Amino acid sequence: MKLKLFQVFFFVFFTCIAVITTPLRADGIEKISDSELIAIFDEIDLVILDVRRPAHWEQSEKKIAEALREDPYEVSSWGQKYDTEKKYVLYCACPLEFTSNKVARKMQKMGFQQIYVLKGGWKTWEKNGFPTEPR
Repeated sequence: MKLKLFQVFFFVFFTCIAVITTPLRADGIEKISDSELIAIFDEIDLVILDVRRPAHWEQSEKKIAEALREDPYEVSSWGQKYDTEKKYVLYCACPLEFTSNKVARKMQKMGFQQIYVLKGGWKTWEKNGFPTEPR
């Protein structure tokens, strides 16, 4: 019984460690922190996409400075107008980046190579006082 309990504890402990230490990739999508985004903010090949759901977009009066707005439900339509060689950072209003990850996976299937999801999304960006502008 003690051995079984130890095995269960060991499994749970190392599973938790694995989950905690690998938050930077979800389904092959890299996450980027707000401070990392600030560091590359002026790169020429960087495109920041606001993919908040329409309801969240309508509730907000601001967006990340220089971000382009795209509907997360229309990726196959708008994705064709972007250069697949550029670097893209996506953000949404979901604290766990659900919408951004979903859009990023669709973009990957369309051939985009450099896709990053903003860790914490819009709320973290705004809370930390990074550059915004009226939408």
